[in-house]
Amino acid sequence: MRILAPDHIHIKGVHPSTIKGVVQKMSKAISGICTKRQKSDNQEGTVVIHMHGGGFVAMSSASMRIYAARWCEKSKMVHFSIDHRLAPKNPYPDALDDIWQSYLWIINYSESILGIKAKKVIFAGDSSGANLAIAITLRIIHAGLQPPQGCLLVYPCLKLDLLYHTPSCFSALDNPMLHLSLLKLCIQAYVTEGMDYHKDPYISPIEASDELLKRMPIVRIITGSEDPFQDDNWRMVYRLRKLKKDVKIVVHEHLSHAFMCHQDLKNFKLYIEEACQLIKEIAEKDYVN
Repeated sequence: MRILAPDHIHIKGVHPSTIKGVVQKMSKAISGICTKRQKSDNQEGTVVIHMHGGGFVAMSSASMRIYAARWCEKSKMVHFSIDHRLAPKNPYPDALDDIWQSYLWIINYSESILGIKAKKVIFAGDSSGANLAIAITLRIIHAGLQPPQGCLLVYPCLKLDLLYHTPSCFSALDNPMLHLSLLKLCIQAYVTEGMDYHKDPYISPIEASDELLKRMPIVRIITGSEDPFQDDNWRMVYRLRKLKKDVKIVVHEHLSHAFMCHQDLKNFKLYIEEACQLIKEIAEKDYVN
């Protein structure tokens, strides 16, 4: 798990000059003896838990720093970027389990160990990471726990099915970033043969029941008009609006998949600023489930 912070995270204790020192320092931290982090602009205690994209098979928190670090800097919020295990070596549900464990650690120990308050939690992710962001939210709801404050989903993949197609899927036929054949390979790597995954909401969140979706927190979606997943993004917006949930979608014309990772785009800074505004909008709302 990579921690991106708008200011320095300072934990005083035994200097970790030796292995023994590291152990002593962590022991003190876990016991709550360590000095709290100095106050920053994020005094309200909102943190972002970020899940990286990469089709469940590639990329990392380091790969997505190209936008996540900018989100952190501009939003003035600490970002926990999770490096989950990757398929095909670790297929479903390993990535989701990693995020579940990370989430529980953050809400239980981030303040005592790092001095980072997590009074409000926002889940964010791009592509497969956005799939995991909404899937873990549904899992939290199913477990009867308090959902996060909201979700920021950037061109989310909401339906994993080798035989499923919508009109927007065909834009992947000539998409250099996410070709249709690559999309199918990623699905085959993430869901093992013989798994009945077609209606599993933790694999395909678009298939979640109304009972789960009516407890969803605030949802914001950013996508492009040429994105292969756009149709399902709109389907999710429709379902949530039908349940009278707080949901918005922003569609950028003539943009395809993964545009948030291309800093050479003419309006890249605008896309970063827009995402940060949506994060702040989620944080400032009085969400009551």
